[in-house]
Formats: sequence, structure tokens, C-alpha cells
Amino acid sequence: MGMKRNLTEGWFFGILPDMNTENPVVEQYLLQNSIWWAEISGLDGYRVDTFPYVERRFWANWHAGLRRLYPYLTTIGEVFHPRSECDFVFCGRSATLPTASIAGYPRVFDFPMFFTLRDVLLPGRTRGPNRRRAAGRCLVCASRGGSFRFFANRRRATFRERRSSSPAKLKLAFGLTLTLRGIPEIYYGDENPGCREVAIRTTDRDFPGGWIGDANDAFTESGRTRGQQEIFSCAQSLLRLRREHAALRTGRLWHLASDESSYVFARESEEERVVVAFNQRRSATRSSVFR
Repeated sequence: MGMKRNLTEGWFFGILPDMNTENPVVEQYLLQNSIWWAEISGLDGYRVDTFPYVERRFWANWHAGLRRLYPYLTTIGEVFHPRSECDFVFCGRSATLPTASIAGYPRVFDFPMFFTLRDVLLPGRTRGPNRRRAAGRCLVCASRGGSFRFFANRRRATFRERRSSSPAKLKLAFGLTLTLRGIPEIYYGDENPGCREVAIRTTDRDFPGGWIGDANDAFTESGRTRGQQEIFSCAQSLLRLRREHAALRTGRLWHLASDESSYVFARESEEERVVVAFNQRRSATRSSVFR
């Protein structure tokens, strides 16, 4: 009960007050403000931060009001929690709202997969039975579709900054994110550790390039180190592969084989079948895609 109240009734960081969205006047004001921004900017969607803190009836009404005018507007909710049950609470069906999710969201950021990928790929975090459980969680998370897959965001240290990380592990993280079901989200800076939108430590810095006084521009190949370019090229190749194969974008997912160190699955559409194999044993940390 305490976890539920903290997740649904808490204040952000315990210090930032919320607007009273149970007040019909506040609800109408926020809907009108959202319509104004969508109309004047032509934006494609809204990313709603920490939306469990706002009661779900408000979000259902907010979505209904927006989609009467913009039926194809995308909305992405953040449920910052490692358990997939919490995603289902906010995206599951409701008896009172049978044609929409309880909060009106078609998709959320897949934080359960975020935490699971890190537990599976960074060996210093999980060992023995815990590692086997993490591998099992990966299969469960992989089976769920419709979410936004990611392994980095502005609130956590980049994958490369973890003690047990390596370029090979980072490539596996990109590979899983871009070949599993769901919509991949790539957060900038994983090829350039220490860069993030929100400063977590005094050593954090802006992404180099485009800012006055920057000594180099990492948006260009000449401004990246050899190691950074290697990761950049890997992500670029995976994105190209995903674009060229519809099965990797919309195909069904079939589990073929798995153990603590490897995972093999297939993505299948009406036109093609793609098999993806991951192996993170120290002697062979790599991924392969077979058509």
C-alpha cells in the first residue's frame, strides 16, 4: 500500500507541488493549454513525465479531448518503476473505459526492460541465481509489445559509465533495443559518456557540438574519436537493418533458445523471417542477424 501511494500520490522529489487536477477548472485549463501548444507548434506528440502522480481519470479525459482534434497525436507516459505490473496498471483495460487504457495511454516507456537489460548485460550487477532470474525477466519483457524500448535516459548514468560496461556490451544493448518488439528510443550521448540533459554530477557536460566555445563537434565524424565512431557506426547499421526489414519493425516475436549468456529469437512478418542471436560470453560477446 505504501508503494502504491508513493507511486500514485507522491510529489516529484518530495518537494515539487502538483496542480489539483481533480478540479474541473484545472482540468479544462490544462486540456486547453495542451491543445494550444499542439496547434501553434505542430508537434507530433507529448512526452508526459512522471504521469502516475496525476490521477488516471484526468489523463483519460485529457487524451479524449486531445484526440477529438488530433486523432494521430502520439503520447508517451513515464512510469519509472522496474516491475511490469505497474505498466499494466496504467495501460491495461478498464471496465469503465472499455475502448481506452485506464489512463488513455497507448504506450509507455518500457522501464522494466530498461532495468532488465542492464541487469543482464552488466555482469557486476547480478550473479548466480539473480542472473538467471534477470535472464528470465528479459524473456517476459521481450514478449510485450507496444512499449518504447530504451537502455539510457537523462536520469541515469550512461551505459558506458557503468564499471562493468564495455564497447561490446554497449553494442549488445543497441542490438537488443533495435531488434526486439516495440518502438526503440535512442538517447543521445551513449557514444560520448558524461553528456546528458540533466546534470547528475558536477562532471556532466553538454554534448559537444553546436555550442559557442566547443572545441570539437561530435555531430560530425571528424569530431568523434575512433571509439565513438565505432559505436556510432554500429547504431547506424542497426537502424538501417531495421528500416530495410519490416519483420524487425512489426513482425511477431518467437523465442527460440536462451540461457544465462545467450538469447535467440525470431521476428516474423508475412514476407520474411529474421533470426537474431545474442551471445555475451566473455569469449564471444556479439550479436548476429540472419535472414
